Amino acid sequence: MTDALDPPAPTISVRRATAGDANLLATLGARLFEQSFGAANTPDDLRLHLATAFSVDAQAAVLGDADRATWIAEDQGHAPVGYATLRRGATADGVNGA
Repeated sequence: MTDALDPPAPTISVRRATAGDANLLATLGARLFEQSFGAANTPDDLRLHLATAFSVDAQAAVLGDADRATWIAEDQGHAPVGYATLRRGATADGVNGA
């Protein structure tokens, strides 16, 4: 049961990304990466990684890849708050798939 003084949980919606989301994903991805890993990197290394991995062109390539699907999570005001990309046929080291 929720206490009457607890704030309501935020509403998050998820939508499939489109080719027109490359700029949004470049900005969002760079921001989230920097928030998560910025302290563990030198400023120069971080800047180089963000410029390559999260460029608009790199994100457009991901969105144009038929073997990848990307979803964007948005808050109630439609501001992006997260994203996920899946790649068909790819597994991480140590993950055994059938």
